[in-house]
Amino acid sequence: MLGLISSRLACECFPVWPPSYPVPPAPSFLGALLTGAAPHRFINNEFVEGVDKKTFEVINPSTEEVICSVHEATEKDVDIAVAAARKAFEGPWKQVTPQQRGVLMFKLADLIEKNVDLLAAVESLDNGKSITLSRGDVGGAAACLRYYGGWADKIEGSTVDIAPDMFHYVRKEAVCQKGSQTTDHGPRC
Repeated sequence: MLGLISSRLACECFPVWPPSYPVPPAPSFLGALLTGAAPHRFINNEFVEGVDKKTFEVINPSTEEVICSVHEATEKDVDIAVAAARKAFEGPWKQVTPQQRGVLMFKLADLIEKNVDLLAAVESLDNGKSITLSRGDVGGAAACLRYYGGWADKIEGSTVDIAPDMFHYVRKEAVCQKGSQTTDHGPRC
């Protein structure tokens, strides 16, 4: 659930998302929670349904009532998301400097911190954690973004002395995209 709301915050955060990508209007996740409509996934800079259009119910662990339904991610959805991430990585993101990437990560961390109470409430509702634990999780997400945002312009290459007549250069680059759908079984009341 935190990921769904984070997608909405990302839209607010990234008006300078790679220049060729317009920021789309985001559906209301709170509206989806209140009406039971299925929040969409954010792939290729737009909100989309799952390929198979399957949904699953999110259950409030303390009352066992349905909070809402969300689109189920299948292998096809992950493949589409990875392809879109690869296209962005090889396209517009190459034009974004490491400093700009760090700034974007800090902006997202700022938005998470600005909305800590909302995000913590949704996280508590979703998996039954106390609000205190959820605030810690949300704060941890912002701290993680700040940590990696700080590294964005500090990763550099180095030379490796293997032999006198050889020159080996190591350049570290982010080359991985990951798709996952997880559940967090926090403590129950």
